[in-house]
Amino acid sequence: PFSIVWVTLMVSPHSVRRWATGGAVSDATFSSWHSFVGMISTAYFEKRMSWYPVERLSLELSAVAGRQEPPELVAERARLVFTTLELVAPQFPRS
Repeated sequence: PFSIVWVTLMVSPHSVRRWATGGAVSDATFSSWHSFVGMISTAYFEKRMSWYPVERLSLELSAVAGRQEPPELVAERARLVFTTLELVAPQFPRS
């Protein structure tokens, strides 16, 4: 799950500096999560969506991973990405 946070930070258009000599995630991990996180990041920044349909995200994960994930797991991963984006670049008012 922590790799999803790093991929989210790497994909987001806001600059985040990591003070380390090595990469935050491996190339394989980045390529496996890039499209999933990219879909959510595009929805958040360009379409100003605060959620993304779980069915579409599930299809993306199954295409990349080659297996179907349970909807609750896909939703939890999407929540993790949205929460990270909201903390890095808040754009919705808190009530």
